[in-house]
Amino acid sequence: MPKAVGHLVQANSPSGAEALAQAPAVIDYWRGVAERLDAEPCQWTPDTDVVWYTTCGGAFHLEAGGPDYNDMRFCPYCGKRLQEVPRG
Repeated sequence: MPKAVGHLVQANSPSGAEALAQAPAVIDYWRGVAERLDAEPCQWTPDTDVVWYTTCGGAFHLEAGGPDYNDMRFCPYCGKRLQEVPRG
């Protein structure tokens, strides 16, 4: 471990026993993240050229292009993978 990182770990992290006690909560957190990523995507549908509505209830303003054009991969509202729905 680089010396600078070791100092940060020593100064800001819990003791070994405290870290082990927190491990189940950390594992549960990351399981939740993985489940959210595997879930159905949040679909974004254009209303106008600049407003996109999400299946999670949000609305997003994009000045140029859609989410794909702007390299958006995840919904900032729900955290799910983002899927752009073509204008129908």
